[in-house]
Parts: sequence; structure tokens; C-alpha cells
Amino acid sequence: MTQERHFKKYGQIFLKNKAVATLEARSMDIAPGSRVLEIGPGNGILTEQLLKRGFNVISVESDHRFVENLYRIFPENIKNGQLTVIKGDFMQYEAGDFDGIAGNIPYGISSEILERLTELNFRCAVLMLQKEFADRLLARPGQNGFSRISALSYLNFESKRIRNISAANFYPRPEVTSTIVYLRKKQFKDFSGISAEISRVFSNKRKKLKNTMKNVPEGLGDLRIEQLSEEDFLRVVKSFTSTRSDRS
Repeated sequence: MTQERHFKKYGQIFLKNKAVATLEARSMDIAPGSRVLEIGPGNGILTEQLLKRGFNVISVESDHRFVENLYRIFPENIKNGQLTVIKGDFMQYEAGDFDGIAGNIPYGISSEILERLTELNFRCAVLMLQKEFADRLLARPGQNGFSRISALSYLNFESKRIRNISAANFYPRPEVTSTIVYLRKKQFKDFSGISAEISRVFSNKRKKLKNTMKNVPEGLGDLRIEQLSEEDFLRVVKSFTSTRSDRS
């Protein structure tokens, strides 16, 4: 099996344009010396630019081949402590607190990674995502495409699109366009414990709210979740958090 066929078989694609990696690193509005968690460094192209920005990088990589490659490419950065390479699964990694999170995300597990990010304590993240997923992530209440992922992102992050990236910038060349997205973690918000309620409503999004949830805010029972304005969506979320508080 050729290397390209191997990567395609396992859904792996790699950024090959250093200018794009430089844009990602530059988009992290944190100071040199900040602690940055990198998700799946792969070939190290983003790792290099994060190090050049002066960040202290902890790279979590599950594939031993790429771990070995990072040790080969960045021996001095590892020796002086600027780069720490962790062989492991980001989804299982007990991250602690970070200033920033960065990564060119495996598109097949984007939803799982986004949900994991809602649980972590950090200031900002810059992620490369499939454009279709990024469009949903950035959708706001009342807009087309507003979904469960949109809701989790809206509640937990201030988000924006940095740039769409064409398939020509990756190897093997994917069949989709990618998007660099910036996320800033909202502070002093506690939406833990309501993910199940949000999932239930969106899994029945064609039904009226009065048929999918308890304690429907006044005047919203005959609407569907996708018909809500931002103000009304937040009223629904408040009802979820109130219900959670009543149970505790």
C-alpha cells in the first residue's frame, strides 16, 4: 500500500502549506511564553509555527510514527522544554489549564473534539475544520443550519471564521474545503449538564417545543427549536439550567 493510499484509508490528511500554518499560529492572540495544547500534530507543520511564535507547546499525538518524527524534527525544542510530546489520545488526555489550543482536526471526530473543548479551561483556540462542519459550528440561533453543534458552540465560545482553505493545501488532497476557525472560551458560564437536553430537542427539531421539553418558556411551545431567535433560544437554555438546579 502506498503512503497516500494508507492515509486515505484511515482518513488522514496533512497540511503542506507553511503559510497556512503561519496564519493559524498568528491567529492565536496570546503572548509568547503562553502554554498551548496542540491536538494531533501529525507532520509537525503547525508545531513549527507555534514554536516560532514563542509558545510553550504540549503536543498530544496518538500515532507512534508521528511521535518519533517530532522527536527527530524538534530535538532542541524538546531538550530546552519548549516542546513536550505526549503519546496519547486527546479525548482521554487530562489537559489542565492552557492559554491556547490549536490543531488541524481529524474531520471524522470534529463533533467529539468540539464537545471535549467545552469541558476544558483555556482562553482561545484556533482549529482547522471541514468547511461544512465549520459552517454549522458558526451558525447562530435563527440562522439556517443551526444545530446541536451550533448550540454548544454558541453557548460556550465567541467564534469567528478566519479563512477558508482550499483542498490544494493538503496531502493527500481531500474532496472538501477546509476552514480555520477561532474560538474564545466564554468565561463564567456554566452550561455543564444540559448537553443531553440540547441533544434531545435537536434530535426532535421538527417537533414543537411543547412536545420535546418540560417547562417550556411562555409563548414558545408552538415553535420548533430552529425557529427561535437568539433571545428566545437563551430563554430555553435558562429553562434547562433551572430544571438542572431543581434536580440538584
